[in-house]
Amino acid sequence: MRRAFLIALAAAAGMGLWAGSSYYKLVKYSKAVPAAWAPVETDLQARYDRIPGLLIMLKERKYGYFTKRMLEGNLRLTPRSPGQQSLAAAEAGLEAEIRELAPEIIRLRAEWNAAKNREGKMSIAPKLDSDLCKLESLLGVMDDANYMRLNNNIPWAIELYNRAADSYNATAASFPGNILVRMLALNRSEELMPAMPSWFYGSAEGGTNR
Repeated sequence: MRRAFLIALAAAAGMGLWAGSSYYKLVKYSKAVPAAWAPVETDLQARYDRIPGLLIMLKERKYGYFTKRMLEGNLRLTPRSPGQQSLAAAEAGLEAEIRELAPEIIRLRAEWNAAKNREGKMSIAPKLDSDLCKLESLLGVMDDANYMRLNNNIPWAIELYNRAADSYNATAASFPGNILVRMLALNRSEELMPAMPSWFYGSAEGGTNR
């Protein structure tokens, strides 16, 4: 009888330790997720803060050196044909393209600034970042050192956030974590941020490979 009691006591203690360990991991990972999101939001916000300057460039029709060189190089290297555009026509087409992007970028940036939680910003960020990257490429500012620094930071920050969210989701989905999330009123799962592929950002001179 005494032996059975000791075995039951040891089993209960083991279960308590296991539950305590799961509770510690769950709380630790639940705090790690917003902490990992903060650098993502900071870097994306820094990119979006460049928008007013880009729109001033657009308004003043100041095309960057690399964009000019790209247009002139393409026109020089391609054999002349009856239907080929002149440099002036190519620049006019470029101007029309960047002007079409501006209203959408302004709208998306307003949605980003209005979003109160990271899930809301996650749904906006990929489209806004894609359009912003395209505008910066068209304006020829891909050589900017701060721009390239941010583009190097953002994919890595997103990767670290997704790892933190994955760790939380795995703990919250397994027993006894799935019970603890209900008891502690925590999120059942954390949304992952879409990863930015390395080819998306291109290089300073070449622009995006899109």
